[in-house]
Amino acid sequence: MEPIWVDDRLALERMGGMPDLLARISRAYAQALPGELALWQRCWEAGDATQALRVLHTLKGTAASLGALPLAHALRMQEEACKEAMQPAAEAGGEARQGASGQAQSGVLAQKQERVLALAQHLDEVAQHTLRHWGVSTERA
Repeated sequence: MEPIWVDDRLALERMGGMPDLLARISRAYAQALPGELALWQRCWEAGDATQALRVLHTLKGTAASLGALPLAHALRMQEEACKEAMQPAAEAGGEARQGASGQAQSGVLAQKQERVLALAQHLDEVAQHTLRHWGVSTERA
């Protein structure tokens, strides 16, 4: 059974029962989503975690409003992983708190970064399904 990528009834309810408004906003969101996800990734890779988190947070709220709950969940997980990866290694694990070597700290950071990357791949997959639900082509050049 195919997962429900967008709860259309919930989205319509959240848009005050106005189907034209829902159509307009979901179309705009679907058109902007690939670019916004690319922006998030560029910000993250450039070390601008504040802007990366801002993009994820905005996308998450809008996805939830549009009934795209799996996408909103994937965005929340990505946001949390990014926040966790931003924490200094000394705050992250018991080993680091007990004065472990810099090598142990860099290992913790590497694990956090790997989680961010893995979740980014999952986020991309969920976004592709959501876009297909809205009738947006997901073919890449």
